[in-house]
Amino acid sequence: MIKHLPLTKKKANLSLSTLIIRIFLICFFFLSLYIVSGQNSEKGYTAKEITAYYDKIKKEGNEASNVEVIKKLIVQSKKINDIPGEIKGLAILQVVAFNNNDYILSGKYSEELEALALQTGDYYSLSLTYTLRGTVSSILDKYPEAEADFDKAIEYGEKIPDLTSKHMQLSRIYANKAGMSEGLDNNNKIIENIKKSLELIETIPISHLSPSQKETYYYLYITALTNVSATYLHAYNPPHVKLAEPYIKKALSFERITPYYFKANETGVYFSVSDFYAKKGDYQQAINYATKLLRTKEVQENPRERMLAYKVTKDAYAAAKDAKNENIYLKLYTDLNDSINTAEKKTIVQQSRNQIERSTKEKNKYKQKTLLIVSITILLILIAAWSYITKKNQDYHKKYEALITKIKNEKDANTPLELNDQNIKSSSINITDKTIRVLLLKLEKFEQSEKYLQKDISLTSLANRLHTNTRYLSEIIKTYRNKNFTDYINGLRINYIVHQLYHEPKYRQYKISSLSEECGFTSYNAFVNAFKKMNDVTPYYFIEQLKQHETA
Repeated sequence: MIKHLPLTKKKANLSLSTLIIRIFLICFFFLSLYIVSGQNSEKGYTAKEITAYYDKIKKEGNEASNVEVIKKLIVQSKKINDIPGEIKGLAILQVVAFNNNDYILSGKYSEELEALALQTGDYYSLSLTYTLRGTVSSILDKYPEAEADFDKAIEYGEKIPDLTSKHMQLSRIYANKAGMSEGLDNNNKIIENIKKSLELIETIPISHLSPSQKETYYYLYITALTNVSATYLHAYNPPHVKLAEPYIKKALSFERITPYYFKANETGVYFSVSDFYAKKGDYQQAINYATKLLRTKEVQENPRERMLAYKVTKDAYAAAKDAKNENIYLKLYTDLNDSINTAEKKTIVQQSRNQIERSTKEKNKYKQKTLLIVSITILLILIAAWSYITKKNQDYHKKYEALITKIKNEKDANTPLELNDQNIKSSSINITDKTIRVLLLKLEKFEQSEKYLQKDISLTSLANRLHTNTRYLSEIIKTYRNKNFTDYINGLRINYIVHQLYHEPKYRQYKISSLSEECGFTSYNAFVNAFKKMNDVTPYYFIEQLKQHETA
């Protein structure tokens, strides 16, 4: 949901999961303001000359291709005791390592930067590096560590002497905290942090800002606008499209008003605009902006950004029912997602190894003993990990088996309630027993008729069909089916398709999108989510298990 890069994160969901990680990457743009030139650095530059190279490379945006040059400039800064120059260089390397998914190396540069910044009281750099640490922890699902890092970033941010810089940095942190809260599915915290981020940036008067401050200001302001829009679209069900619209249109207006400053944020805006139009139902516009998103420089150069761009494009084509293009971008997304997940898993393992190595150096006299402990620890971790994964898979399969048992015990897809005097329940509204009986009988006939498979079914249309009012019908469904209307209809549809898959093998060859249409869903994602909610397993897993048992 929040402008991240999805994070989602490792998951292919563009809702409060799916849109998992874009806001997590906000800080990288600002850390990348510390960039150096690609010119030869063999000679001894002064601190002023080194700073000039940072400013030059900032405009060129070639930090990734100048890593070796930056390292040489850091060495030169050490020689002349230019601590600010060292900090700037380390900040660049930290960002480049992050963008390459090398979180271990990024953390190493962050630790070196922190030690130098503490010496000089550089609270701005300290706040920035802790913001990026929090981002990395969020991506790796280490949420307690992420929250601690963001709180530390706020602590240092409050100490920044310049009010404008302080508000910009704090706005950035709260935006990233919103992304972390999204990973925790904490809607209240998402909204609280998003609004705080926007309020902070709106307090800054633009008239006295320097050119570099304007770049930061517009980036943060546009980001805050798209994040508020995303909150309205994803933190509420149904989405508040009308409330989101003014924010997303204001963000997009900067493409015309200030194209120079908009350029730095075009990836995030196109991402959000495509998502907005998809929620609004204007699928062609969603595809148009998804296509623009794929052409941006950031998407082309950053694997994580590119992964989420593929997902946005895939979802836009899916909504427009263009299966051919949907499948093209689904494959691109899946392949890249698998690659990134592999890199992240290696990062977690490598982090543990580095901690062990540091411990070994500190206790050099007990090296052999330490190595033995480390070996045992690694073995236990592997055993624990294997046990956890095995148990998780077993638990998941038990849910599948429970579903199969339930199907076998049911005569029909939707078995009606046997009505007698004992199971007439009290209602919150005044409905006579006779009316209840009549409505329940009509409801049972409806359930057996499979008319719930019609895509345009609604509470009003069903009430008209049963010759009653929506209030009575809603209350009957709530009291005797223990569901609201949406869950009730979804439950009938899912139960229908589950029985079809179980009893009719031909359905197992259908695509998930075809199955969703077969049972009356208008949205691929709505079908998958409803299936998982009702049966505790995904349709993919259910079908694969049925196929395995079919060939066994």
